[in-house]
Amino acid sequence: MRRTEIPDEIISLEEARLFLRLDASGSPATHPEDQLVQSLITAAREAAENYTQKALAYGEFVEILPGFPVVITLVAPTISVTSIYYVDQDNVSQLLDPSEYEVVDNVIYPVTAWPATATGRATVTVTFQAGYTDLISPNDYPMPVAIRQAMLLMIGHMYENRESVCSAEKYEVPMGAHYLMTPYRTGMGL
Repeated sequence: MRRTEIPDEIISLEEARLFLRLDASGSPATHPEDQLVQSLITAAREAAENYTQKALAYGEFVEILPGFPVVITLVAPTISVTSIYYVDQDNVSQLLDPSEYEVVDNVIYPVTAWPATATGRATVTVTFQAGYTDLISPNDYPMPVAIRQAMLLMIGHMYENRESVCSAEKYEVPMGAHYLMTPYRTGMGL
């Protein structure tokens, strides 16, 4: 699965500066370490997405499959499915009619059965939107406050501890961040 564009970060530079207690000045307001803070915001989002196995920043994704599985599981939270294309047995690309599948949460189910596909590694392409909708209107899928706070903890930790890891106790990601994100992890089993 790949994201088709670079996402807008769900933690703003201003919010991170406030959390880090960095005073910006001028018009527009800037701080000498804004570039570093922006990179820490991206690193925290990527780490949180990897840990939770969710799309935190809203965006368009493409999933390419080697045929139709029993069900198609997408990254959560899935907002909508734009299209499903498949290569039929005659090697012709076909658009699957939305009436032939149903989307429940982040899983796509066939209404009856999936169509037959050609053999190959890239015969089914699913384009969909996923992620929390904090940056768009309407905000139907707001990001949980606990994940936002975990990301801010990671940003603060990385800002204060820029050097290489010497002592796991001092430099590892704060336990509070993992604690806050754990209830939102997917694929953890019972």
